[in-house]
Amino acid sequence: VIFAWVEHRYGKPTRFSVGARIIVAVFAVLFLASFTWANHSKSIVFKQLQRLDDTPYFYSQIRGARMNGTLLQFANNVDVHVMTKPTGYTKARMDQIERRYAQAGVKINQQRTHQNVGKQNLVFVLSESFADPRRVPGMKVSGGDPLPFLHQFKQRTTSGLMISSGYGGGTANMEYQALTGLSIANFSPTMPTPYSQLVPYQRRTFTINRLFHYAIGIHPFTANLYSRKTVYKKFGFKKFYHFDGGNKITYKSKIQNNPRVSDDSTYKEIDLNLHRRPHGKFIQVATMQNHMPYRPEYYHKRQYHVSGRGFKNADQQGQIEAYIQGIHYTDQALDGWIHQVDEMKQPTTIVWYGDHLPGIYHGLPMSKYGIPLHETDYFIYSNKAARRMNKDRLTAQHKIVGP
Repeated sequence: VIFAWVEHRYGKPTRFSVGARIIVAVFAVLFLASFTWANHSKSIVFKQLQRLDDTPYFYSQIRGARMNGTLLQFANNVDVHVMTKPTGYTKARMDQIERRYAQAGVKINQQRTHQNVGKQNLVFVLSESFADPRRVPGMKVSGGDPLPFLHQFKQRTTSGLMISSGYGGGTANMEYQALTGLSIANFSPTMPTPYSQLVPYQRRTFTINRLFHYAIGIHPFTANLYSRKTVYKKFGFKKFYHFDGGNKITYKSKIQNNPRVSDDSTYKEIDLNLHRRPHGKFIQVATMQNHMPYRPEYYHKRQYHVSGRGFKNADQQGQIEAYIQGIHYTDQALDGWIHQVDEMKQPTTIVWYGDHLPGIYHGLPMSKYGIPLHETDYFIYSNKAARRMNKDRLTAQHKIVGP
């Protein structure tokens, strides 16, 4: 409107012909519409954006805008759909599946002594970047077993290996899958991060914490990544303890020069909230102690050393050895915490798992070693009070599971 007034007021400009205007308009529409192919890896648009150093950054939109500019970051979010509609998907078919599993559930629950899982405490602990380094192909760890408690403990409770869907990152995706029971393999490639791309826009969410009357989240770090504050609210969490103005974290101690909150402090934070009322609550925890980077100066000494494959120089070797020292401290903290939980009067079950391997192992082709480079540790443990209530024995089932 302003430019039209300027043209009218100060003189008649050179005008394009009607045909030229139509051509320009068509090209403009095609150019803007082309962004609907921005996330299709085989499209010309995607390849051109890659040449422009466009880096789709979905788990932190602000950081993505700083990297790509606001227009490109906006364009990266245009072409997002949740999943392709399965063949044969109808309301009648879904009702049929629901009836089938409802009948199976009745049979499974016949021998159970309680009807409501929400009468117990349930704690999900995502242990950041935790995975046994002795499974890394061709790499030898000397100096003893860095995880003596975990290896002994896994022999007497439900445990095994989890096949992570990430390597060196993707924490929130493992968290999302554990809480919802949905595999991200079923989602569209244009939606790599459900926490920031899907959950904030859902009208209803279905998560395991909704089986409990009270749910809290604990993450001793910033909550801005992956839109966690929005996601936890959407999931129905009553409180969220973090460092960005939420509910205040009480225990924030660190180990020597490591800048991250220690796992021992995080376990104390869990204990504090387990003793608070109401009992029969769900707690979601994402630890931070073993988050990258891994620097030799973090710890005063490194009692574990590596040889063989997995690193190409002394710096990379030092990173791996610092990481192993860190997960050894996690093992020690876990030992003390499990004993404390076992003495609690409230029935409590712990689901504990490593979310992915750290991205510090070099020279190992993923095409050849994809499985071992995605194997993390997990266990499920019920304390004495929960075992008395459930009349269950500790099992020693060693299985491979997904998040």
